[in-house]
Amino acid sequence: MTEPVRKRIRLARARAGADPQRFQHDWRRAVEELMDRAQPDAAAVGFALDDADERYAGVSMAWFADEAHLHAAPDDESLPTAGEVIGLTVDEEIVRGAEWLGARSTSDEWYLHMALTPRAPGLTRAEFARRWRDHARGSANPLPDEIRGLAYVQNHPRGEAPPYDAVNEAHFDDLDGLRHRVDWFREHGIGAEPDELFGVAAFLALRVERLC
Repeated sequence: MTEPVRKRIRLARARAGADPQRFQHDWRRAVEELMDRAQPDAAAVGFALDDADERYAGVSMAWFADEAHLHAAPDDESLPTAGEVIGLTVDEEIVRGAEWLGARSTSDEWYLHMALTPRAPGLTRAEFARRWRDHARGSANPLPDEIRGLAYVQNHPRGEAPPYDAVNEAHFDDLDGLRHRVDWFREHGIGAEPDELFGVAAFLALRVERLC
């Protein structure tokens, strides 16, 4: 597992009745303008696939080299293109696939399965984070190799009361691989019921474009 990286994630709902193509155009432009002001080391914008969880229609991610640049970036969750935007500041930990993630060029487009999860009742945030890390490092992985993706990332939210306690990412370079994972999760009810570590999960299937 690599050292944590500072990261800002935004999750956007589309306005009621919004045209999906128009939303994607406007969301990309709004994120580009925001990143011009934030000046992150790297940034990406994501769009939910048609059959994805309708909870969020757009995602943005920005990576920062140090705390000073992170805190200097505008903390704007009122972007005009979305019905609601939720922001999380996280420590990103690459569990698997660091070389693949590092090899993507600025023109890359890829696919992402993102899980947004609260911790189970009774766990402190510190205990949950420790157990989640141990869970990822465990040798017993119930997922078939073909749906694990080319990289797996944990995002540990900062702050006193984040909307989610865990945000994870499984990365794919093709749509078929992503859809296979989405279908397998649905067929097996992954995240549909709480367990001793996680609450009920929300999942996003995304097409992602790197902006810088």
